[in-house]
Amino acid sequence: MVGTILKLTKHAEIKLQQRGIPINLIKKVVTKPEMILRDNFDPTLVHFIGKIENKFLRIIGRWQDRPSCHVVAPDENENFEGLSFQF
Repeated sequence: MVGTILKLTKHAEIKLQQRGIPINLIKKVVTKPEMILRDNFDPTLVHFIGKIENKFLRIIGRWQDRPSCHVVAPDENENFEGLSFQF
């Protein structure tokens, strides 16, 4: 998805830093997921799942006015004052 804008909420940014997940892996999973699932509880959320080495990485996001995807952490409020990337 060339031209996709990836926005991290502040909470998601913190969680990625805590877990040592580089942004290039987030981009890879969101742009070329092996599987996309709808959330069981919130129909606006999408789960992008990709295989990274021998593990699976699940990125939870919400499309906002394509091509913008907000990456969220499941237990946060709607605070989108984090990082933005375009690729």
